[in-house]
Amino acid sequence: MAIVNWFRGVYLLPFLHVCACVVTVLANPESGWKYLGLVDFPVSIAEVGLSMRFDVPPFLFFVIIGTIWWYLVSLVILALLRKLRSGS
Repeated sequence: MAIVNWFRGVYLLPFLHVCACVVTVLANPESGWKYLGLVDFPVSIAEVGLSMRFDVPPFLFFVIIGTIWWYLVSLVILALLRKLRSGS
């Protein structure tokens, strides 16, 4: 059962990020990017820089890099929770 809970937990934040990106594009991409930039703050600097450097829609960088960022954040949170539960 612990493996199933871990599996669900590690993909929750990246899934929410992808959903936020899709909603932003469908609703109004011009006004929603600044909010996604705030949510992805540490990596949004790289996202903006890459989207200016390469001739690719910024949506792709925000989805890919931001989702990887939230996956890594999820892994760190789960590792900290596992360490706190073990008591060491």
